[in-house]
Order: sequence, then C-alpha cells, then structure tokens
Amino acid sequence: MIVADFRDYTKFLPNVQFKYDFTDNTIFRLAWTTGYARPNVADLVPKQGVTQDIQRVTRGNPDLKSAYAHNLDFLFEHYLSNVGILSGGIFYKHISNFIYQKEGIIDDANDPFYHWQLIQTMNGDAANLYGAEITVNSSLTFLPGFLKNLLFTGNYTYIHSKAKSTQDREAMRLPGQAKSTANLALSYSSKRFTLQVAYNYIGAYIESLGSNAERDIWRNGRWQMDVNGSMKITKGLSFWVEAVNVLNSEAYSYFGDENRAYNIQYNGCHGRCGFTYKF
Repeated sequence: MIVADFRDYTKFLPNVQFKYDFTDNTIFRLAWTTGYARPNVADLVPKQGVTQDIQRVTRGNPDLKSAYAHNLDFLFEHYLSNVGILSGGIFYKHISNFIYQKEGIIDDANDPFYHWQLIQTMNGDAANLYGAEITVNSSLTFLPGFLKNLLFTGNYTYIHSKAKSTQDREAMRLPGQAKSTANLALSYSSKRFTLQVAYNYIGAYIESLGSNAERDIWRNGRWQMDVNGSMKITKGLSFWVEAVNVLNSEAYSYFGDENRAYNIQYNGCHGRCGFTYKF
C-alpha cells in the first residue's frame, strides 16, 4: 500500500531596505529581511536504512518543518579608484526551527532496533547569530609590467552563534555553522589567457548532534586550494581546465575532542577540462 502525504503552507517574507550615499564612492546600507529554507526532500521521505554490521539505522523525518530567519544587516561599500571595492558590515540573524542531523541511541524498548545507533534529521528550537564580514576586491594595476593584470579577492567572516535544540541543550554552537570562514583568490587575466588560484577556509563546526556534548560529531577546520583557467585558441574556440582540492586537504571528524577520531577522509585532487566554442 502506498501512503501519500501532502504539505501546503504559505510563507510571508517582508523586508525593508535603506541606502545612504555618504560620498560618490562610499555607500551605507541597512536592511531587515526574512527568509526560509525547506528541508531536503530526501530527509522528508519516511524511509529507513539498516546497516546490520555496525547496528545503525538511518530514518527519514516527514514531520520536518522549514527553517525561518529574521536578518538585520548594516553594510558599507567603498569603490576604489583602481577598479575594486572594499566592503564590510555586521549582521544579526534569528533562525527558528533550524534543521540539523542527530546521531543517538534508540532508547524505546518497543523499537525493533532498541539500543542501535539512530541517524535522523531534526528541527531545533531557535538560534541567534551575530557576525561581521569584510571583503577586498582590487585590481593590482600599480604593479609593473604584466603583473598589473593581477586581481586579488579576499573575504573573511566571523560568526558567533547560540542555539537551543529540542534535546534541552542550550547555549551550544549552531550545528553546521563555523565561527570563521575565509576566501583568498589571486587571478591573472589577459586577452587570451586567464588563471585563478583560490584558497578557501572553513572553521570547525558540528556535523551531527549526539546525546550530549561529548557525543557531538565535529568536522575539523580545513583549507582547500582550487585552480581554474582558460586559454583562447582561435576566434570563438577556448580551452578550459579546473582542478579541485589541489593539495589533497583531509576531511577529519571527531567526537567532541580532536583527539577522539570519528572519521578521516582524503578525497584527493580531481579535475576536468574541455573546449568551448562560441558561434
């Protein structure tokens, strides 16, 4: 027998935005906005996956709700004379029904998988985030010779978060949220050739909530380098190439403390290339 379940809802998403031109090159912005994020369809399906050898059950959750956010942002933008921009700001977000992955032990004696490990996506209660960000994007036209074709891009974001889950755990980090993220990129562009090297960082964050803080699964902070470029061969015909995780950065997960390993992965470097022709 097939059981169909339907969900219908309406989201009201008001927003108010202000802009002030401080000078011809400097702008201030203030915005209050709202938004929401639906659960992944795969997490809503009432499915069950069983791994016998490690006694693990993965279940869907058709009762998942959409996360809803109120956002307050104060930003500035300053346009540089050498074709670039310096921007930054501070922000606050309140997220209700945030979505996270839970790993725990089934404690219902009537469940056929009693005392097995359970993985399931859940809704939390609410989370508050406070943060600041800065971005620099500038052409290096002051350099001599061919170096004047270089372009530097960098940004850094710091976020402090407090979240309360349905497990009566308060003042914890919002699952999936790192305190620091950063992106650095240096690119070179001429009439026939472009090349960009990007170095990206994401700090440690909670992958899955356990029954207590010591059982939380964390993903360690990591840097990753990516490279892409293209070359014009003839009019309309170009060759392009992309390489991801050039330095083979590891993905390391642990239980609560970095010394208690959960998983480590080396995904290697992978890439692709091809030709593009524009008529």
